[in-house]
Amino acid sequence: MSVPRPAAKTFFHDFWRGLTTPDLKALKIALVILLGLLGLVSELAHNFRHRVEDGEVSWSSVTHDSCRASILAMRGAQLETDPSFKTLVFAGPSALRCWLPHPDDADRLASSATGAPVRVLSMCSNRQSYAFTAALLDRFGADFDGWFVLGVSRQTIGRAAAEEETDYHRRESRILGFDSKVLRLESAWLGCPQEPPIGWEAWDRRAFYHQCQLGFWLPESHHPAYDPYMPRTFIPMDAVRAGIAPLSGEDLQRHLGVLARAAARIRGRGHARLALVETPWVDTFTPAMQTPEWMKDEAAYQQTMAAWSREHDVPWLTMPAGFEASAADFADPRHIATPTLRIQFLESVTRDLLAR
Repeated sequence: MSVPRPAAKTFFHDFWRGLTTPDLKALKIALVILLGLLGLVSELAHNFRHRVEDGEVSWSSVTHDSCRASILAMRGAQLETDPSFKTLVFAGPSALRCWLPHPDDADRLASSATGAPVRVLSMCSNRQSYAFTAALLDRFGADFDGWFVLGVSRQTIGRAAAEEETDYHRRESRILGFDSKVLRLESAWLGCPQEPPIGWEAWDRRAFYHQCQLGFWLPESHHPAYDPYMPRTFIPMDAVRAGIAPLSGEDLQRHLGVLARAAARIRGRGHARLALVETPWVDTFTPAMQTPEWMKDEAAYQQTMAAWSREHDVPWLTMPAGFEASAADFADPRHIATPTLRIQFLESVTRDLLAR
């Protein structure tokens, strides 16, 4: 007499047999099970997105920075801003994120610097392209009355991207939590066209839903602490070995085109304003890296940025006078590591923009 299998074992046995044996009945059972699982995942993804948009999911409940940025953009100005506060929304790659104090301290520091209540939000993330940035700003909302602050530098918008960066940027639609025509348009303009969507939300944005675990996480009190900073590594004093690339005029103009269209969209939708702020790499503070070719590239970059800023009426904030740093203040060639410099940076940017 055979012993009946437990229900779970029978389920997986029939499913596996349907996939591995040429039995029509078993194959039908496997297909039904597969379609059911796909339908369940699709419904979970759909419900999670609606929970985010309805304000039931906080960006602080996840530690993956691209997902935090998406959730913040989806919640938008209506949920994330307060008319009694001046608001600065920073967006861009990790170079900008590392120039900012920890999100838990940023509001207090910015408010103390100006003597008025200030809200500081960050939509920065690792390897964020400016097409991704433009999509975040576009989604955040037309009713925003504050400053969007984007981090730029000669090394982030004025150099040819490495192959691994380009490959990552082509897949950014997977990690963005919402569909965006702006992302597709600007990615194509930058030479990194997104993979075509298939129309199934759970698959098209699979990295976002995977990193967010569809909301099935531990209570917030059990979350690991969010750490936006980079570990220290050895920094070569040679510009080439440190990854400092020569100026690419073509790449600079492409990025400025993205930023110009972002500024126009912001200006046409409400009271928000766009500002650019320099987030320099280690070469800016390291005379040993500043060869004659570097000096020539830097002068051309400065001239181009100043002209673009005047043409599009977008403030471009350089490092304030008297700001001092050295290679020892950097975790790696791209990312600042000294906490006091982060505070100086935020205070300077906040005072400058809120005085305008």
